[in-house]
Amino acid sequence: MLAVAYAFGVQVQGLRKLYAGGRGVEDVSLSAPRGAITGFIGANGAGKSTTLRCILGILAPDGGRIALFGEEASAAARRRIGFIPEERGLNPADRARDAVAFHARMRDVPRREAYRRADELLERVGLGEVGRSRVGRLSKGNAQRVQLLCAFAHDPELLILDEPFSGLDPMAQEEVRDLLTGFRDRGGSVLLSTHALLAAERMCDRVTVLSAGRTLFDGPTARALGREPDLPSAYRRMLERAA
Repeated sequence: MLAVAYAFGVQVQGLRKLYAGGRGVEDVSLSAPRGAITGFIGANGAGKSTTLRCILGILAPDGGRIALFGEEASAAARRRIGFIPEERGLNPADRARDAVAFHARMRDVPRREAYRRADELLERVGLGEVGRSRVGRLSKGNAQRVQLLCAFAHDPELLILDEPFSGLDPMAQEEVRDLLTGFRDRGGSVLLSTHALLAAERMCDRVTVLSAGRTLFDGPTARALGREPDLPSAYRRMLERAA
């Protein structure tokens, strides 16, 4: 990970993206600082996916500003992002280590180094013995962990993860948390969308809560959970709806 002087992996201010019929986001602001895990929480339809797609350049915003690593978002900056979508997309015929190495090589990592990273990452989450197994023969949880490792493979500076705990048993969730907290402690930025509320409360330094295409709260998790006079009940209701 590069030692560069920026405070936030991503900042979004006043994002607006409307679809035919009026759905979308109207006023979304969020920030994911370096060295922090930011939880992105909201009920289905709140606008999380639209926001993530705008950050990643998949959708063009109608208004607002997106900054990556302290500068206006660009194609070059987006190559420094590791991403996993909620809809998983690994080829079931690929071997696990080949899948991880392939994602590293797509970001110009040399072949030998790509496989070294793949093997190291698989060992780190307890999957060293399945590195040569085909993805389609893995359990859902193990395939999910391999997908997550693909986002790490090119040594990104920002991780954007959509439901990273989906399909994982408690032990696998703990291994993923260790991986994410280690990334954070090395100065990385993490923005994760999750319905795993306990996991969000346990591991997120900050939370952004969306409601009907607008930011309800963006700030430290501890503040959201009890230090803001009128916020805790609203926050809890959002969490309950998101679950």
